[in-house]
Amino acid sequence: MSWHKEWKAIEESISDFKDICKDFVSAMGVQNSDTFGTKKNEILPMAREIAQRVTTLGQRYSSQLPNTALDLIKGLDDLHFQSGFTPVMEKSPTTVAHFSTRLQKFRSDFNYLTSDLEGTAVRLTARAFIHLQRSIVADDSIREKWKAALAQNEMACEKLGAVHLLQHGIWSFKVDSIGERTDLVLGEPLRDKALEEVYLSAEGLVLTEWKTATQSNSKQRYQEAFGQAERYARGSLAAIELKGYRYLVIVSTGFLNDVPNDFEKDGIIYRYINIAVDPSSPSTQARKRPAKRT
Repeated sequence: MSWHKEWKAIEESISDFKDICKDFVSAMGVQNSDTFGTKKNEILPMAREIAQRVTTLGQRYSSQLPNTALDLIKGLDDLHFQSGFTPVMEKSPTTVAHFSTRLQKFRSDFNYLTSDLEGTAVRLTARAFIHLQRSIVADDSIREKWKAALAQNEMACEKLGAVHLLQHGIWSFKVDSIGERTDLVLGEPLRDKALEEVYLSAEGLVLTEWKTATQSNSKQRYQEAFGQAERYARGSLAAIELKGYRYLVIVSTGFLNDVPNDFEKDGIIYRYINIAVDPSSPSTQARKRPAKRT
């Protein structure tokens, strides 16, 4: 399960909590007495449970969430869910509104801090690959350039691909033998100084593993691409790095008919992309499209 799905469920609980608090305050009217102890026995435990689920989310997906969002999660400790009600809080008519408002604000802030990191980079990357394939079909010069790259080697393909992705605001990198980021064009490690250029020019930093394949060796190539992408160490994460997706790009002459669907491992979605440099007509060879999940 990705953090998006878990967070959506937590969001629904926060929304339910808001409605419960609203109904409680409405039922109380002008009275301050909570005859049945609803605040202490029902509302506070529900708030505690939501806070605990958020904390678990942060711990489970700390490698995918930005530091600003993780700091926000730590701030839930200031809500005093675990300490219970003091006598003053017990009598205060604003206690319920306090917890409801704080959780709603947390939801708003968390969505703001995480909304563009994944979604924008995923959409830009998808657009870049679609644009690349359609350009190969529509433009003879681009098609010939990619055919020459395929005939040369994988490095030629990944360099062309990296330059194309950068046109769409995506800086792509691969993994070296020890699991560190490596620039696809220059072949040098992407460390702090090199990352300064990434921040100045790109909307997202994306791991891509490029392989060339034929129909006869495609299964082996799929596995090799996954194996190399999986060994990414994810030590020091960049602020604009797409943490929840890795792209396995398979370059072939025509479209391959056995491209795997997206799959998830350890909270990361691996997405196969097949780029055909001399594709047959769509009417004679159907392209298998992997399921898209965001």
